[in-house]
Amino acid sequence: ETFSSLNTVQELLLDFSGIEYKDQDNLKLQSYLPINATFLSGLKKLSINLEGFVKITVEALSIIGSFLKECRSLKSLDLNLGYIHLTNDQLSEIIEPISSLLDLEELSLDLEWSISTFDSLPHLFKGLQNLKTLSLILSNCFNLTDDPFKNIAEGLLCLTKLTNLRLDLACCLSVTNIGIKALSERLSQMKLQYLHINLNACDAITDEGMAALIM
Repeated sequence: ETFSSLNTVQELLLDFSGIEYKDQDNLKLQSYLPINATFLSGLKKLSINLEGFVKITVEALSIIGSFLKECRSLKSLDLNLGYIHLTNDQLSEIIEPISSLLDLEELSLDLEWSISTFDSLPHLFKGLQNLKTLSLILSNCFNLTDDPFKNIAEGLLCLTKLTNLRLDLACCLSVTNIGIKALSERLSQMKLQYLHINLNACDAITDEGMAALIM
């Protein structure tokens, strides 16, 4: 009811990151989300911080997904899901709604230390034809290997309007020169104006991989 009277609001920040572990069972996440179609359809910029919300359920993520689907005019989305340890099913509940945001121009998705399977991640890019800026944080995803990473790199080619890319792979210990060479090949086909790749502590990437990336 409160949000229904705020139809002129265009930017919204929802921060759940400070909730202690012992209190997460008692939080009814849906009661804090403004599920009001008129209000949500007018939003242009949205930030949701769920970092460390390790007890989040598929049902709660489905509610967030429904929330996102109503944000049809959204231009900018910042979603922090770091340190949650998501299953592929949980991640899918978020990926599909994000990919339906056809007007989205800026996306920041933080999955640090959160996912161990990556099947659904490449599907994120298929509907985002107007995306211009992408920040994808996969640092400390120790199970990210070359094959799923190559699929992610391939998915980037769907973003035909992308000009700014930040890719954080710090401490992704299982990504090797093979994955980086595949990324380099895909990047060469894109028209980027800004590129930031963090490979800090990626011990399996040698000078050979780095050379492929910068050539």
